[in-house]
This record gives sequence, structure tokens and C-alpha cells, in this order.
Amino acid sequence: MTIMEGRIKSMAFNSSEDLIIFSTENNQLMKAKVNLERMGDESKYLFASYSFHSKAIKGLDICIKKQLIATCSEDKTVRIWNYETKKLDIVETY
Repeated sequence: MTIMEGRIKSMAFNSSEDLIIFSTENNQLMKAKVNLERMGDESKYLFASYSFHSKAIKGLDICIKKQLIATCSEDKTVRIWNYETKKLDIVETY
């Protein structure tokens, strides 16, 4: 799978540093496994979730203890995503 056109806007590693989550300027969340010992291996980028923000993502963070991502956006929502199940768990409007 290729990444949709758009630059990476923000990124974060999980606590074991074997997964990177990043947002694109198209408001998509992507994930890729990282192997720091075998840097030459190609990474496969996948969608972390299929329900995207409607405006730019301004903040992104990964939970240390669970497989969750938190994002906030100019669309005035904060979203909690489960990157294993690719499901949106919580949406709050501010």
C-alpha cells in the first residue's frame, strides 16, 4: 500500500519503539513497524484508522500502556484511536 499524497505533519513512537504512528497533511493516520537493527528492510505503511479528522491534525501522542493514539484537530475534536483494531474509541468535541 502506498501513502496518499501528502507530507507527514506529526509522528510518535510507541513505548517499545517498534512502531511509528504519523499523521499526514491529508488528515490520515498511518502506522509502520520499525526495526532499528535492520534499517535496510522496507517498512510497510498501513492506515492506523479509517475514520479521519476533517481538518488538520495539530497534536498526536501514543499511550505507553495500551495500543491507543490520541489526536486533536482544527475540526475541534479530540479522538482516541485503537491502532491494533483500527477503530475509533472516543470522539469529544471542544
